[in-house]
Amino acid sequence: MLDFDYFAAMPHASRTTGPVRFGPYEADFAGAELRKNGMRIKLQDRPFDILQILLERPGEVITREEFRNRLWPADTFVDFDHSLNASINKLRQALNDAADSPRFVATVGRRGYKFIATVEGQEPFRPEQTDSPVNVSASDVPRSPAAAPRVRLRGWRLRALGLALVMVVILAIWPAARLRESLRRRARDAASETTRPSVAVKPRRSFAVLGLKNLSGRPDEAWLSTALSEMLATELAAGGQMRAVPGEKVAQARIDLGLVAADGYSAETLARIRANLGSDVVVLGSYTALGQKSNGRIRVDLRLQEAASGETIAEVAATGSETELFDLVSRAGVQLRGKLGVEAVSADQAAGVRASAPSNSEAARLYAEGLAKLRVFDALAARDLLVKAVAVEPGYPLAHSALAAAWSALGYDGRAKEESTLAFRVSGNLSREDRLSVEGQYWETEKQWDKAIGVYQALFAFFPDSLDYGLSLARVQDWAGKTKDLANTLESLRKLPLPLGADPRIDWAEASVISTSDYKSAVAAADRAAKKGSSLGERLLVALAQGSRCAKLLNMGQTNEAIAACQNAKQIYEAVGDRNGVGKELNNLAIVHYQQGDLSVAKKIWQEALPIFRGIGNDEGVATVLMNIADLVYLQGSLREANTGYREALSKYREIDDKDGEARALGNFGLLLDDEGNLAGAQQIFQQALAVTQPTGNRSVSAYALFGLGDILVKEAHFAAARKAYGESLAMRTEIGEKATAAESRLALADLTIAEGRPAEAESSAREARDQFRQEGQADDELIAASVLAKSLLEQGRFADAQLAVESASTLAAKSQNRGVSFRFAITADCVLAATGKVDQAKSSLVGALGDAIRQGYLGYQLEARLALGGIEMKADKGSMGREHLRELARIAKSKDFGLIARDALAAAGDHPFN
Repeated sequence: MLDFDYFAAMPHASRTTGPVRFGPYEADFAGAELRKNGMRIKLQDRPFDILQILLERPGEVITREEFRNRLWPADTFVDFDHSLNASINKLRQALNDAADSPRFVATVGRRGYKFIATVEGQEPFRPEQTDSPVNVSASDVPRSPAAAPRVRLRGWRLRALGLALVMVVILAIWPAARLRESLRRRARDAASETTRPSVAVKPRRSFAVLGLKNLSGRPDEAWLSTALSEMLATELAAGGQMRAVPGEKVAQARIDLGLVAADGYSAETLARIRANLGSDVVVLGSYTALGQKSNGRIRVDLRLQEAASGETIAEVAATGSETELFDLVSRAGVQLRGKLGVEAVSADQAAGVRASAPSNSEAARLYAEGLAKLRVFDALAARDLLVKAVAVEPGYPLAHSALAAAWSALGYDGRAKEESTLAFRVSGNLSREDRLSVEGQYWETEKQWDKAIGVYQALFAFFPDSLDYGLSLARVQDWAGKTKDLANTLESLRKLPLPLGADPRIDWAEASVISTSDYKSAVAAADRAAKKGSSLGERLLVALAQGSRCAKLLNMGQTNEAIAACQNAKQIYEAVGDRNGVGKELNNLAIVHYQQGDLSVAKKIWQEALPIFRGIGNDEGVATVLMNIADLVYLQGSLREANTGYREALSKYREIDDKDGEARALGNFGLLLDDEGNLAGAQQIFQQALAVTQPTGNRSVSAYALFGLGDILVKEAHFAAARKAYGESLAMRTEIGEKATAAESRLALADLTIAEGRPAEAESSAREARDQFRQEGQADDELIAASVLAKSLLEQGRFADAQLAVESASTLAAKSQNRGVSFRFAITADCVLAATGKVDQAKSSLVGALGDAIRQGYLGYQLEARLALGGIEMKADKGSMGREHLRELARIAKSKDFGLIARDALAAAGDHPFN
């Protein structure tokens, strides 16, 4: 169980000079507490931050945009509308308040919120003045946890799903716009950090085990280098008197610096190693497997060198068998500790060291080989080896932990969770440090952020000179939305003694903190990280920084610079052999080109990324790219190709048990089947999406599926059921604060009202939706709204007004690359042409649209074009021919379940339509 005293390690930042009182409540921003009549009330960080903002200006309206700029990033990785509404609801619950009869927090329709009660006490905290945030339309990635945007495909046809980003590491967008000025100040301080006074933290002497050279030259003995290095590092770190550079960091340095295993390094090479790893001492050497003739014995020769001077401190040797590796390392470790002046391990510490190594020699080999593969970006091979390792020794916790990391790298979060759970369950005999590390991983996979925070707070408190634990703490504080504690953590990392406090990873983290609301500062922080990383030879860190720059520059509209940054990152990943990184940057490059409108280029790049993800076994990356390609080709009207892509993406999402990904894919697949004319199949798919989202509680996708069901029911002429589905979708979207999609639901209800024979009632809703979409720059949605408005006006006989509605959107129509939206608008525009006397032009255009719809497989638009042509024929003194065409159309539409078109065709033919 977690000792909750761990939470005391990170105090809250002081935010104001005293408490603010209203009614029976008291908000103490210095202590980060809300109290009622002196009793503390539990309130999460985000609702508490919202209360603080409201109390800054009581009686004034705080707009939703201000809340976004102050507290949330502007990209769609964060569902801002849903998060704000949820936080407001939690705040009202804590205050025993109600939206319909507020005492404290009042909703100001379509604008925001204001605090309406009388406020007493000292002046509330007012934020520091900062530069205005750059408001750039952005798109998502996750969360995956991600540093670049997702592209939201607006429009009636692909409206809920965005192009997804593939992430290589679990590092989040850091939502802390309120911290910008303090971060800038710390950045300025960092520029003169060499003159900084020392701080209270006294760093331990650090060491790095650089790997051992295999003198026997036999590949089947190569695993011993990793195994011996891991055991030596654990042995020397026991008792906490020295700080071990993590093996992952050492492996990166070997790649970054091009190091090969050696008995010793020159002073020049050691200086580079010291700069890269920050290690005071290095351990290196060699081993010789003496073969079966010597009963499998091994000789290990170790050298201890000062990294700063290159001086050799000691040379020790030990001999033992492969089955007694632990004893061999223990004997060598005793000698090395003596040379370093480090006390011998206690009995309890020795037990922890022993538990950190496999007890079975075959498990030791498999674990070492798997760990080595994981560190050189081969998660697929690592997974296979580690699966065997845990099968041989199920009670070895670190093998389960490594296997969890391998599964996670391949996109299988469910299986990663299973392995981290097993690791946690059998970790009781590990040292305190290793046990807490395993526990932290467990709570992260469980998404129990507060508990993960407690663990990493404990580790950082026990080892305050550990930058790695501090960065882990910052990561989970971000996921938990604890921005004030996150700021404290980053500040404490900056204050670590050099070289720790100047580590470029802190700059990279700060670039993520500044994130989307201050892109210029974010790019500057990423630049610092890249510059420092380059000077230290940390190529992988430079790649991460360049990837971050790519995302921020894209949000700033600097697409050429974004492309250059992504390409720089990709080149580094190629150079170091990180194929997953290459795939990630290809995906991101494709997104940049997509946003530029270069769809053919984007598709080509995604097709280049797909075999990379397939080859390394990253099924999450495969699903992501398949989905992105399917979205793109669907947009272009390649329905058959999109159909195949969605099916493949669905299969992958189900394989990795990604419910959100599955639900999103189902939603777009349902729209595709609708366009293909498979209404029954589309209805079934939308129902599946609803079933998938029910246990996850993803109301956004649920509303999307309900909307899709409404579309199908309208086409089938089941108006009452359609109105119910649309209404539920609208209620859900309104509740979670999705303004844009709620407008889509209202527009769909307006279109349904026209179908029900009340066009005048639909006009105002269509105008409001059109104006809102225009204001928000949602071109495809604006085209749909213009179509509904023109249809309403046509049905009212106001042909000139309908023509104006069409002409006002003609420029958008010419630019749209959304094939489905273009069909719908074009057919409506042709009906307007016919109504205003331009019959021949309308017929010619409709014939062209019909041909295109047939070639591309849009059955619904084929039927709509034929309905419009039949109506023109009826009015052009070709009644008998037009009537026959319309009756045949009604028969076909009825057979395909298009009841609405069948009804309208019969009505246009002068027959009695059926219901």
